[in-house]
Amino acid sequence: MMSGQRRGQIVSFLMSSLRTARVRTEYEVSIESFSARLEALGVAAEEATSELLDWHLADAVLEIYEDHDDGEGLHAAAVLVASWSKVNPHHKYRTAFKMLDVWRQRHPPVQATCMPSAVAFGSVSWLLMESKPWAAAGVLLCFSGLLRASEMLTLLWTNLVRVPHGFVVVLGLTKRGQEQSVLLCDPSVVAWLDSYAKRWRVSSGSRVVPISYTTFQRLLRQVLCTLGFGAVPWSTHSLRRGGATAMIENGVLFSDLMPFGRWLSDRSAREYVRRGQLHLLSLRRDIDASSWTLVNRLARLGPHLWLLSP
Repeated sequence: MMSGQRRGQIVSFLMSSLRTARVRTEYEVSIESFSARLEALGVAAEEATSELLDWHLADAVLEIYEDHDDGEGLHAAAVLVASWSKVNPHHKYRTAFKMLDVWRQRHPPVQATCMPSAVAFGSVSWLLMESKPWAAAGVLLCFSGLLRASEMLTLLWTNLVRVPHGFVVVLGLTKRGQEQSVLLCDPSVVAWLDSYAKRWRVSSGSRVVPISYTTFQRLLRQVLCTLGFGAVPWSTHSLRRGGATAMIENGVLFSDLMPFGRWLSDRSAREYVRRGQLHLLSLRRDIDASSWTLVNRLARLGPHLWLLSP
């Protein structure tokens, strides 16, 4: 059986290696639950072989599937296998992972819808007028820099470097585990960020966007509803997809888009943008013309709004 000391070591490891408290809690609960399952079966986790643990994990995945064949169940099963893979990085749970792959084919992930540039920049203007400059900066960085929300929210001022032609966003280790940077050189974006840095930069070690993901998500949803787009299922990741799609529609080559968006596969980048273009076609048809008129007017305000700010 797994000793209390060993469990404590596992929890300590997870606390230091996982990003958010929510994920740490999910992993901890999953480990405790599966440990109790093994104990009830008389299996000592510390002494069990990779093959034996793989078999028991696969059996647990099958049980979750039979009880909850939906997205929530799939998430719980994925957390279970991932947590034990993290605790035992040298073990290969091939059977358990294959069962997850089959399950994912039954419930493919929902793709983030694409946000048009007018909506993104119109939201930036509206948020600034509503005295929400941090959320406005978050939208601008995610759309113009093709940043994921997690990358944007952990960005420090030391990672946003002013250069003669714009701003270099130093991302450090990204999702792919690579050191990456992005150059923002659009004159309007640069002028907006200059004004933002002048008024809201606290120190070089402070965060560029000092709000939580929950707050950012809530404010983005609020402004979209206010502008007449409440029925569109946009998420924070829609900013990244919208920015990538806008770059291609403005003549940027895929060979230039890939390093900017940190894609490793040409095929992945093309499919990413293709889905975005398809969504934009239906969106322009389905949304009321008055909403488009409003966001286009707001988008044209750009950095000039700072001249009206107190």
